[in-house]
Amino acid sequence: MKYAFIKAQRKHHALTPLCLALNVSTSGYYDWLDRSPSATERSKQRLLTKIRCFHQASRQTYGSPRIHQDLASAEECVSVNRVARLMRAEHIQSKMAKRFVITTYSKNTLSAAPDRLKRVFRTTQPNRA
Repeated sequence: MKYAFIKAQRKHHALTPLCLALNVSTSGYYDWLDRSPSATERSKQRLLTKIRCFHQASRQTYGSPRIHQDLASAEECVSVNRVARLMRAEHIQSKMAKRFVITTYSKNTLSAAPDRLKRVFRTTQPNRA
C-alpha cells in the first residue's frame, strides 16, 4: 500500500523524501516495482475480467448474486462475498431503474376542507374566529 502511494505521488515529489516520510527504503520500492504479481493478484485480475464480461453481457443490470451464478455456471469456484467485494472495489454496479410506484390514488381523494375563516386569520379575542 505504501509503495502504491509512492508510485502515485512520484509525479509530484522526489522519491527519497517520500520513502523517508513513509519509513520505507528506496531499494524496497524498486524491488516492489520489479516484482511480478502474486497468485492472488493474478486470480483477482482473471475474475475481474470475467465479472466485467458477464456484467456487460447483462447490459449492466446484474448485481453480485447473479454474476456469482454466471461464474458458477462457468465452473468458476468463488464466493458471493468475494464477487461483491471485487465489484465494489472496481465500482461495478447494476444500473437498474427504479419502478414508478403510485403512492396516491386520486379518485378516492376527498375534496379540500371548506374555508370557514375566509382567509381572515386575525381576531380581536383569543379562541374566537
